[in-house]
Amino acid sequence: HKLHREQSANRLQALFRGKKDRERVRELRKQVEMHERAALLQAMFRGGKARKEYRELTWKRDLRKPTEENLRKLFKVIDQSGDGNISVTEFVAAIRRTARSLSNPLTESMPAQFAMFNRIDLDGGGEIDCDEWVKALKGTDDSSFLDWMQHALVTYVEVKMAATIEDERVAHLSKKQKRREERRQAHYEDRLRALFAAIDDGDGSV
Repeated sequence: HKLHREQSANRLQALFRGKKDRERVRELRKQVEMHERAALLQAMFRGGKARKEYRELTWKRDLRKPTEENLRKLFKVIDQSGDGNISVTEFVAAIRRTARSLSNPLTESMPAQFAMFNRIDLDGGGEIDCDEWVKALKGTDDSSFLDWMQHALVTYVEVKMAATIEDERVAHLSKKQKRREERRQAHYEDRLRALFAAIDDGDGSV
């Protein structure tokens, strides 16, 4: 532990020694990231649970990237009216709705939410269309926004998956109920035929 603390202190001090030392620190960080990725890859071979955790980490991590695909998905989540534009009311409401368990400067401060909306609203029209949204946010490094985007998209995907599972469950139950009704009807018809045969005197009529 003492050696680790000394190494950490040396790395922090290196930040203030010049460009060469800062480059060394960046290289150390890259090595740490490579080790983390290697550990995740190794986890894939440790069993089903580890592979599931790795896949979950991967798809959730990808939703934090400010790509055009993710931004367009988030736009649809926010655009509750479906008119192709986001108003400031929809923007603030979406943050309030999807970030209940997320704490950062964007989700906790309404002035910050208004400021971000105005920053994205490039033409100042009071509404944001999808192209304007993507143009303003593609490649952004705003960590508060990226954290919220990831949280909102993960929530959206999980809710959608849960709804799909529920629909499949209802459909399965409906099929079971339909088969049960068909068997009951067939059994009823068989009993009627047996009763008819019992009282029929051979002329085919009762």
